[in-house]
Amino acid sequence: MSGSRPGETDLAERSPTLRLSQRGPLFDCRAALKRRLEFAFPPRQFHHLTLPARPSKPTWDRALLTMPFIGLVWLGLTPSSNTGRVFHCDAGWLVYLGCKNQRPEHLLEGDPLGVGQLGLAGLAIALLHGWSEQGLGSFWVKSVDNAALQEFVNEEIGVVALQVDCSLSVVDPDAAEALPEFLRVGAQWDLPPIGGEKAKDLPPIGGQKAKDLPPIGGETIEQVRQS
Repeated sequence: MSGSRPGETDLAERSPTLRLSQRGPLFDCRAALKRRLEFAFPPRQFHHLTLPARPSKPTWDRALLTMPFIGLVWLGLTPSSNTGRVFHCDAGWLVYLGCKNQRPEHLLEGDPLGVGQLGLAGLAIALLHGWSEQGLGSFWVKSVDNAALQEFVNEEIGVVALQVDCSLSVVDPDAAEALPEFLRVGAQWDLPPIGGEKAKDLPPIGGQKAKDLPPIGGETIEQVRQS
């Protein structure tokens, strides 16, 4: 199934927790967008990476070491006006396209040795706007910005930022089938306990168990009823 991670297919088939948390339309949407970008901007010539929603300066420093680069950011989900029992939404993504050139006009327009910001923007718009993926929805370019990163990078680097939305219905037959089992057996996460301790071994809040705490106001409920 699309959206599954290598080596986890068999385990995910048996685990409702994995079927709900590591599969579905959101995973498929990212995978489709990533394939589309890697097809047009081959990884052997463009550095591809995933970025957080608000990259810090050290993150930008690492991202911009290799040029040209393609960065992908998930922005979130905006519910559609027709959302009812089925969650219809626009899945928002930010696509960064970076290039480098010492001359401002070549940074903008490109030269025989490399593409510029205008070329990256035009190609990305043609590639992503109005494109539909089977099983998902349509992708639309909502905005194109000449990213203002002067506080992070030098003038030889140009970054184009495209917001791309995908019309999506987050209804997954696999999830609908797994949810009853997930609720029946309870959440079984393959995660280490917080702080290396099991929840049952953690001390009670305030050092006392609830049953050992004195009643509110010093009286039991029964005493209040009899007063």
